[in-house]
Amino acid sequence: MATAPIVNNPSRGFGHDAAASNALNLWLFEIGFFTILAQVVLLRELSVAFYGNELIYLFSLGFWLFWSAFGAAAGQKIDLPPRAVRWCWLAGAPLLCLDLAFIRRIQLTFGGLPGADLPLGVQLCVTAGALMPLSSIFGWLFQNVCKQLATPRAIPNQSRHVLAHSYAIESAGGLVGGVFATYALDLGWSNLSIAIFGGMVPVIAALHPVANHGTIERRSRPWWSASLTAAFLFFALAYCPTIDRWWTSWNHPRVLGTADTPYGRVTVTGRLGQVSVFENNALSFDSESIDVEELVHVAASIHPHPKSFLLLGGAARGTIREVQKYAPDKLVAIELDRRTWQLTSRYLPPGYIAQPHLPAPDLCFADPRQFLNETGERYDVILVSMPEPNSAQNTRYYTQEFFALCARRLTARGIVAFRLRSAENFWTPHLAQRTASIYAALTAAIGSAAIFPGNANLFIASRQALPRDPSEPAARLRARQIETRLVTPLYINYLYTNDRLQYISNKTLNTRVPPNRDAQPICYRYTLLDWLSKFEPRLAALDLHQILTWITDHAVLGWLMAVGLLLAFRIANRWPSLSRALLAGMAGFSGIVGESLLLVRYQITSGVLYRDLGLLVTLFMTGLVIGSFAVHRLASTSRLPFSRWFGMAIMACMAALYASFGAMDLFMPLKALISVGGALVTTAALSAGVFACASFKQVDQPAAVISPLYAADLAGGCLGSMVAGLILIPLVGISDGFFAIAILALIALVLW
Repeated sequence: MATAPIVNNPSRGFGHDAAASNALNLWLFEIGFFTILAQVVLLRELSVAFYGNELIYLFSLGFWLFWSAFGAAAGQKIDLPPRAVRWCWLAGAPLLCLDLAFIRRIQLTFGGLPGADLPLGVQLCVTAGALMPLSSIFGWLFQNVCKQLATPRAIPNQSRHVLAHSYAIESAGGLVGGVFATYALDLGWSNLSIAIFGGMVPVIAALHPVANHGTIERRSRPWWSASLTAAFLFFALAYCPTIDRWWTSWNHPRVLGTADTPYGRVTVTGRLGQVSVFENNALSFDSESIDVEELVHVAASIHPHPKSFLLLGGAARGTIREVQKYAPDKLVAIELDRRTWQLTSRYLPPGYIAQPHLPAPDLCFADPRQFLNETGERYDVILVSMPEPNSAQNTRYYTQEFFALCARRLTARGIVAFRLRSAENFWTPHLAQRTASIYAALTAAIGSAAIFPGNANLFIASRQALPRDPSEPAARLRARQIETRLVTPLYINYLYTNDRLQYISNKTLNTRVPPNRDAQPICYRYTLLDWLSKFEPRLAALDLHQILTWITDHAVLGWLMAVGLLLAFRIANRWPSLSRALLAGMAGFSGIVGESLLLVRYQITSGVLYRDLGLLVTLFMTGLVIGSFAVHRLASTSRLPFSRWFGMAIMACMAALYASFGAMDLFMPLKALISVGGALVTTAALSAGVFACASFKQVDQPAAVISPLYAADLAGGCLGSMVAGLILIPLVGISDGFFAIAILALIALVLW
């Protein structure tokens, strides 16, 4: 194997032969590309496996960082020869595909029932196990390449900044990987096809010339690289749809079709003429359901002459068919996801969606909130059939601002109606608080409202006083002679005279919670606690409102904790290695907490995190590139040498940024992709700046601190994702979470 020796020449980068340095930099770029792409693909799969719960994104990010830190720390004492490194690269593509297969079989492997959650401990262990192989291997590879760039023969002035340089190159690769993962899904690629095409990157990386400790392998194998690349392309094009369908059938026997959309995965199954539709593995509806009758006919019977209807979602569930029975003058149906509509309408029975002999509705594909904001039309009945607010994605359709948009589009006696799953006989504090927050938002935005109890509560609201007696609505339904299977005049009489009606009304009015708002989506907080109480029943009796009131009344305890942490950091500053590790950990912790809060905030206001996850992670990586390169360049110049005041200034800016996010979240919510993207870029840039400055702090041998600091940064990020997912978002809230991390950043100033 021909090699090129290291030449001690400043013009050749970090003291390597130029070809060796370029090969190592290319490896860093490829590491960043593949790890971000794999991360996005696996996070999407885990989200589907656990029924679309966004907390799995945060837990998964934490485990990914943990195993990357493990690989980086293990690499401090393990050096593999170039041949072994090549095999690590080659393992990337098959490991990613095997991970996808493992995640899709989670329910079957661990004895879960379809539609039921696995125990929380099992979910966390499975998530950690699924992410371990790839993240640990590529965590090891990153620090290995960094150490090769920081060879002892390198020029000291250059090698002391190698970690910041490497971090920036890796982040640039992650930027490209994130863009690819995002726009490939937008173009209609399945998650599996994205994984297979992305898997070509580690294959190519394994076959280009390999740099190792300042030497470079001159021999390359272009024929081998071309053959494997062609094999991957053939495999992806010929067999990917078949494999995707086969893997999906593990959880959904008799699958008719499946597709990855910007909002999640949709799967259609069928048996004996009955068709079922699943969104993110959870049952959405089936063709034998009659739930839609209650939503349509109870609402329409309250209005004296319903002639114009607006359907927000649920058009494929048979809502159009039921509304057509009123022969409306105007019927507009708004569907959020075109791909979901195309897939489900292909397999549903003829006449299920709409009656073909009646005028077809005006079908529009748009975000319901955007449509309400832009249209000038008014409607007698607005039927909201959006999914349950069991995720941040869907909470945005049950806020005061959304109901205010609906109110603007109602006629004088217009009706708004929607259904929410509930418990008929027993309400936990979380369920009561969730219902009360939505009811408060509904009455604040529209006016008069009523809740009709059942396994699913029916919410009706109008600007006019709603009837309190069933005789008038029942008489209207009888006079219209509409054929139904469930809703009859007797059924309406039952709804109004049910003994639970007064109980639920009193329960809702006596539960003191603020209305669900865009800026303060407390409904999502109660939903998360309700989900966690499935695994820890004692949480079901937890009254969050009382706890938050107690914390507010005893704020002095929080300040005492802050003082204790301040003293601990001050003592740790006596040992440079410990203070460096804490600063690197603080950079990872604050960066991931900020990213987590912003991601959930974006999901609440836009609902397309599944689609834009790659792009948002890419923007975060862009910030890492900017912060790393900026600090690297500034610290490399003799005019502005590194000092602790420089690091303190960056951390103070981080604290100010998070405080501004908290205030902005209260008064001017972050909504657009541009504003959230800019926030992610700025957050990441400051986080990377803190990490880069920590790598310069009292360092004599740069290569010796690479693995410990990289591991500390990743471990801090792991801890941050867990804290954000289990404490800040469910218990503290997004706005107060930003304020909490701002205070922590100010306390950490003493570490400099």
